[in-house]
Amino acid sequence: MTFVVKGMPHVPAASTHGGMLALVFAAGVLGQEFSSGAPQITFTRPLPRWTWVLSRAAAVALLASVCALLPYGFALWSGVPAGDVGLAALEQVLQAVGTSAVLVGLSSLVPGLTDLALLAGANIGFSILGLVGMVAQEEPLRTVAQRLKDYVEPWFTPRLELIGLAHGATFSPHALFQIASTIVFWLVVAMVMVNRKELSYATD
Repeated sequence: MTFVVKGMPHVPAASTHGGMLALVFAAGVLGQEFSSGAPQITFTRPLPRWTWVLSRAAAVALLASVCALLPYGFALWSGVPAGDVGLAALEQVLQAVGTSAVLVGLSSLVPGLTDLALLAGANIGFSILGLVGMVAQEEPLRTVAQRLKDYVEPWFTPRLELIGLAHGATFSPHALFQIASTIVFWLVVAMVMVNRKELSYATD
């Protein structure tokens, strides 16, 4: 991510570091705990499972967001316009929160760090769909591949491009609805799956 280069305009560059940080902090956030047996101890207390899920999601999203914001302090100090910095920072926070929600949802479905493998597999699939959409000879096949990529990919890689708003781009309410619905969807998936898990409290 570059901010200021001599002779270049002071504009934040497009970045995905918010999502990458979320990948680091949210990987296996629920799956590893169930694999280790920690919830069996946690839920001996009168703690609703949905609050446990949301607290885990909020913790990793907050940590990823704070780390994603650190470079923007330097951007302000180096002279980048505050409006550009604010939009770029908000973009990264939304990306961090969205990616955290996706991983929390996937982590509720599989043990350990398999959620990362699922997300990686999904991204490979989207890349293949994009390639098919570009090189396929048949128009129907190209259309189906491109539409699958366009409609399904945002549910796994939530992003909201905001930097362009400071330079004349048009805001898309649909894009905001898409990222909000993605976050809600994956958190609901996580809460439902964790609520359905049967925990064994038996000791050897």
